[in-house]
Amino acid sequence: MSNIWAMTSVENQDQAEKRIPTLIHVPAVIRGLSVEPLLGPVDLTPWLNHVQWVIVGGESGRDARPMHPYWVCDIRDQCLAAGVAFFFKQWGEWAPITLGTESHPELWNDAKSWRSRMQRLGKKAAGRIFDGRTWNALPPIDLAENAMNNH
Repeated sequence: MSNIWAMTSVENQDQAEKRIPTLIHVPAVIRGLSVEPLLGPVDLTPWLNHVQWVIVGGESGRDARPMHPYWVCDIRDQCLAAGVAFFFKQWGEWAPITLGTESHPELWNDAKSWRSRMQRLGKKAAGRIFDGRTWNALPPIDLAENAMNNH
């Protein structure tokens, strides 16, 4: 379909493995992943050659869980390596802090090789700056325009 953009939500590796294979068989000019709320590390590399856009965001709401900066960084790097547009939507309720007290929870990976101190600020205050900047990449619109002009 020359004018269809299809997306699916992926919040963790289990859901990626269930939902993305279905998405890549949908006839669409643009396929994307809404990786939100990101609840754990996700390896998207097996499917990135079929996807043009990845949106990442944290969880909001009263019972929101923190999203580890490393998970975002890993997905961003996967996208950049594959030439896939990366859009960081928001931190959600929690944002990383560099200074804090022991009362802030720390997130560790299983190997305890990285950690991050997180602070609950609320969605608006937590914002959408990641790694010092906003990430607003969109899928290549010319793909959609070229497909529509060829039909």
